[in-house]
Amino acid sequence: MFDFFKNIKKKKMEAKLDRALAQALFLISIPKTKTNENAKIGDLIQPMAEFFNSLHGVFDPKVKGSKRPYFSFEIVTHGDQIYFYLSAPKEYADLIERQLLAYYPTANLQATEDYNIFQPKGEYAAAELVLNKNSAYPIKTFEKFESDPLSATVGALGQMKEGDGMAIQIMLRPVGDSWRDEARGIITNMQQGKKSGGGGSIFKEAVGTLIKGSEKKKDEMPEAPIRLTATQEAQVDAISQKSSFSGFETIIRLVSAGRDGVMTQANLNNLISAFHQYDVPESNQFKVDKKTKERVIKAYGFRFFDELGKSSGMVLTPNELAGLFHLPNDRMSSPHIRFMSATKLAPPNNLPHEGVLIGLNEYRGQKKEVRIATDDRRRHTYVLGKTGVGKSVLIENMVLADIQAGRGVAIIDPHGDLAESILSKIPAERAEDVVYFNATDTERPIGINMLEAKTSNERDFAVSEMISIFYKLFDAETMGPMFEHYMRNAMLAIMADTENPSTLLDIPRILTDESFRREKLKFVTDPSVREFWTKEYPQTAGGQTAKDILPYVISKLGRFISNETMRNIIGQKRSSINFRSVMDEGKILVVNLAKGQLGDINMSLLGFVIIGKLQMAALARNNVPESERRDFYLYVDEFQNFATDSFESILSEARKYHLNLLVANQYIAQLDEKIKNAIFGNIGSLISFRVGADDAEYVAKQLAPDVSAEDLINIDKFNAYTRLTIDGTPSNTFTMKTVAPQSAGDKSIVETVRNLSRVHYGRDKVLVESEIKTSGGNLDFKI
Repeated sequence: MFDFFKNIKKKKMEAKLDRALAQALFLISIPKTKTNENAKIGDLIQPMAEFFNSLHGVFDPKVKGSKRPYFSFEIVTHGDQIYFYLSAPKEYADLIERQLLAYYPTANLQATEDYNIFQPKGEYAAAELVLNKNSAYPIKTFEKFESDPLSATVGALGQMKEGDGMAIQIMLRPVGDSWRDEARGIITNMQQGKKSGGGGSIFKEAVGTLIKGSEKKKDEMPEAPIRLTATQEAQVDAISQKSSFSGFETIIRLVSAGRDGVMTQANLNNLISAFHQYDVPESNQFKVDKKTKERVIKAYGFRFFDELGKSSGMVLTPNELAGLFHLPNDRMSSPHIRFMSATKLAPPNNLPHEGVLIGLNEYRGQKKEVRIATDDRRRHTYVLGKTGVGKSVLIENMVLADIQAGRGVAIIDPHGDLAESILSKIPAERAEDVVYFNATDTERPIGINMLEAKTSNERDFAVSEMISIFYKLFDAETMGPMFEHYMRNAMLAIMADTENPSTLLDIPRILTDESFRREKLKFVTDPSVREFWTKEYPQTAGGQTAKDILPYVISKLGRFISNETMRNIIGQKRSSINFRSVMDEGKILVVNLAKGQLGDINMSLLGFVIIGKLQMAALARNNVPESERRDFYLYVDEFQNFATDSFESILSEARKYHLNLLVANQYIAQLDEKIKNAIFGNIGSLISFRVGADDAEYVAKQLAPDVSAEDLINIDKFNAYTRLTIDGTPSNTFTMKTVAPQSAGDKSIVETVRNLSRVHYGRDKVLVESEIKTSGGNLDFKI
């Protein structure tokens, strides 16, 4: 017989374990938004009461006892933060999530592994709370509080030392109306002057009263109600009000863990004390049950609702439960609460299924790939965010995806780290497609000549671009109409000889070397340029105008000419790179501008010139039908260093030439007003990572109405608010998390790719310097 009962007990325990393991655990987070200061605390908690009321809808009277579904709501501190969790049967997980989000639309439920607050060889303390009186007697509900009752609870949780942990576990199971019968029985007994309402259940007493009443003879008068005291009347009203709500069988467990046994118990005692705020002396209050801490810990760890079918019998209503557990708000004073850093937003329904993968949208337990289609990339992409928030990860992933797909790309990296990382991940089959421009490679410099132009349109573009570049490089006060006049005519004159290209080094020469000037004027056919050099310039060359203007012009170029590294790059007559071929043949141009070694102004000049050359190459594609123009993808990090006034035309016109841009920078103040307007007026897709307070207000208006400035300031690293162009139309704003970066790469590949590119595109330093010296590029100019 003993073995029989032992076997029954074992099977019940196995069933309990099966049910516990079939629970799904969710981490609940919510943005910390500013609440209306005039709102009462009850208004902020009411949604939770309504949620609990809707949760009761899972009750099925046909399902008996321990087979009924149960849920666990937990507030936990581990590490240095306080977390809110929800555990539910897996078959109810979707339903519960939908119901919670109906009342807290901005909340996020993330399926998670179970947490652990215990330390190896640590101490623990635990208690289970029960009601002092019958469940019919209510505790203090949230409507009666002036401030948020959870403030005291999370305050106790927030007093942990490093390595300590605490948890509140509130387990619920919907029940039927039997507890209401008890409540009515208590009211009847009180009205008839009978003793009721002590500890424990009076169900039998109440039912007995009802039975006796029914057995009375029809002609027998019922017992007359007695006159109740004011306290008794208040109790009757409270019981009557509570019994008008649905009920949940409830278990409350409190657990404390840490290294120090005395402190662990003290922490538990503080948490127990926090629950006394719900006491109503004339009604009901919590007390600690006599269960051992070992039993409580076991039930807590497995989330057992009861032990072998026996529960505490404590019934609480939605309003009572909402005071004990609700999602946090800004009225809670604890700094340890883990609020959602920023609001998560749903993706658009028409996300492309093809195109380059740029990230993942994780929303309400669902993950969706975020891709941007080829045609939409032609409308360009702007990436904004503070340093270290994920911009480089996004750019690198997109660049590598393009490379692996055989597309043509160019990456302008002002620092060099991104360039080196990309080189280490170049597929073997594309190694020979790489054109690696390393500005600090002094032994085999690659030549870049902005003044190399074949057509009049290219010459006009190059001259205008160089003027814009100098305005960007130097203070406007040192520039002006006369500087521009001299520079423009100097460049147009030396560029007229298309068979023997000139460089920036030749500008001082034409201003100071009469024989060189005569030689170049032989090729000048533009009448206005000839008139400047044959009439205007001779009249001013020996006078005060020359003394005033020429130093400004020459000094601007002198800093580049006198720098050996720069001189060997910009002083080569023919560019080592055919930018048109790079685009048309889908090559991989990696530009390492090594800002730390070159300095800001040298880096900027090279970046300006290379982007200008790419733009010239794109515009030259007008001799090819648009349908035959191969897409080429240009990535520019910290693009504010390289954006001239012509940048607006790149954004507006480059699409038809299939030059597709992604530009990135850290904050809007880096852009002048014209560039800023060009970006936000012409860009197709906007991706904003975390930004500073100054940018947040402006960007929030661009992403309205779903994103606030606070969201943009607080969004997690590697997450961004995104507004894509999809099929030519801006999407709604949604959240996106960047895909984890690819493997660390192979450093040995870097050397191989670098050497291949040096051989193909670099030139021997000795030869370059000899050519520059022969052409007079190292002259000591005299004015």
